[in-house]
Amino acid sequence: FACRAGDDSHVLATSEVPGDRFAAIVARERTVGIQFHPEKSSSGGVALLGRVLEEITSPSPAWLRRADDSSSTSSR
Repeated sequence: FACRAGDDSHVLATSEVPGDRFAAIVARERTVGIQFHPEKSSSGGVALLGRVLEEITSPSPAWLRRADDSSSTSSR
């Protein structure tokens, strides 16, 4: 199974396996989705989850700032 984003502007990170590239992190407004196997990535997976949780709980997550920037430029 792989996540297929309907809008590539919501894709924050991708991953690849032979013959396929797919969204690993997607975000839209205040919703984020992550697809990976932390049990297979050990301490790296735990560190990634920690950074994502830090970002999600920050007052101004980067993906919201990016969405604000793109909406302000699209309305010009």
